[in-house]
Amino acid sequence: MLFCACLLYMQINKQAKNSGIYTGISEKIFFAMGTVVNIIYDSRDEDKILEAVLFMDNLSRQIKADEAKLSLSENNIPIILSIESVNLYRHAREMYKLSQGRYDPTVITVSKLYGFPDKEWMLPDNAALEKAKANTGLGNIFYNDKYFIKKKDTEIDFSAGSKGYIVDKTAQYMKKMGMKNFIVNAGGDMYADGLKYGTSSFKVYIEKPGDKQSYLSKIQLRDKAVATSGNYERYFIDKSGRRITHIFSGSDYEPVNNYQSVSVIADSAEKADMYSTLFFLMEFDEIKKYCRQLNTPVLLYTLTNNIIKLCGWAEYEY
Repeated sequence: MLFCACLLYMQINKQAKNSGIYTGISEKIFFAMGTVVNIIYDSRDEDKILEAVLFMDNLSRQIKADEAKLSLSENNIPIILSIESVNLYRHAREMYKLSQGRYDPTVITVSKLYGFPDKEWMLPDNAALEKAKANTGLGNIFYNDKYFIKKKDTEIDFSAGSKGYIVDKTAQYMKKMGMKNFIVNAGGDMYADGLKYGTSSFKVYIEKPGDKQSYLSKIQLRDKAVATSGNYERYFIDKSGRRITHIFSGSDYEPVNNYQSVSVIADSAEKADMYSTLFFLMEFDEIKKYCRQLNTPVLLYTLTNNIIKLCGWAEYEY
């Protein structure tokens, strides 16, 4: 269950506005967290942007190092990780309980045998697959407010929430530096702070999977985040014609292909990131129930090319 880059792009006019508020808008594009990141910001904050980039890079490196440290650690040996990874574990645990085990960051133990996230895609050997499944499950990793302990050869990957978490932390850091009215977009996990030019909400397109010239929805965001999970980027087709996606369920450790895409609007990028994956694992009736419970707008693009808007999504459209 790894992150999926959301099909988004922003209509941002980079020319100076004659509003008397801004001298212009700048954009910083760089690579972090295995994806392209772009930050749209007030040109007057040019002296602060490199510090924000460095903050994001350092945080993402710390979390990846923690994942590797825990995944490669010996069983029953206490491991101390950063507070950032502790937070991600706690949040993943909440999603694990909410989804009755389907949202599980340890499915990387199985999905890596298929080549995800960045190896050659393949169908694994049955013996290796069964062995990996026996070692998978968040219940094999414990945290006691001081250190982590693994009970089995379980690996962990927080990326179904960590990209959004890093976006949120970077946005918070930027605001502490005095920056405002910006967008942080990490491969589609996006947080919009304040107003474009200080006057209007940021406008975002949700692109149609496989067609960058079309869109599923146009929305306006202010102090909100959006993220998408889908079956359209990291996948392969096996000999039987089955689509093997990079999103795996913790209930049976099998790849899931319920929708073409699931987009979520939330108060934070981490929540949008996690909820989009959570809903991708669910059947339609469950999504209707949980999006009401979580007060989370959802946009579904079904396998039969139907667009479904739930829990107030349409209220964000323009």
